[in-house]
Amino acid sequence: RRPAERREFIVVGAVKQRIHRALTDGAREIVFTGGEPTMRRDLAELVRYARVQGAERVVVETNAALITREKALDLAQAGLDVARVHLPGFGPEMDAITRDEGGFVATLQGLHELAATKVAIEITVPIVATNLTVVAQIPFGLREAGIDVARMIVMAVVDGPDPTSLPGITDATRAI
Repeated sequence: RRPAERREFIVVGAVKQRIHRALTDGAREIVFTGGEPTMRRDLAELVRYARVQGAERVVVETNAALITREKALDLAQAGLDVARVHLPGFGPEMDAITRDEGGFVATLQGLHELAATKVAIEITVPIVATNLTVVAQIPFGLREAGIDVARMIVMAVVDGPDPTSLPGITDATRAI
């Protein structure tokens, strides 16, 4: 949590109120995103609450690095439909891109744990200047790792605080 976040906004009761209000106002899908929503100890409780309140689909957007077998089972039993996993590379290249040493190994383990629960897995792949040469390896890496993917969402990042991190449209198109 960052110092700028207001505790009263992120406590479980406040989140449940927003879920209830969204569903009452006609939302059919609830997406937990962040930061990293799997850092919440009460994430399964929130997923369950969304289902009980009538959500037709519940999604968690994550890097999957914190997904253990227990957490994957808890989320699946709570009613999680989709884990949308951020994957800018496959293998050691991912750690260089995310600047998180060991992050790829943890993400791959989390993907395996999610796959074992039959939660649908969607992969999001941002195209940035640093991963142009490794994007094509991602589907092959997932297949070799035995990860069944329901959907892969590939997107060229066109805006951000560091213009040098953005790919040119021609380069992004080639990568895709």
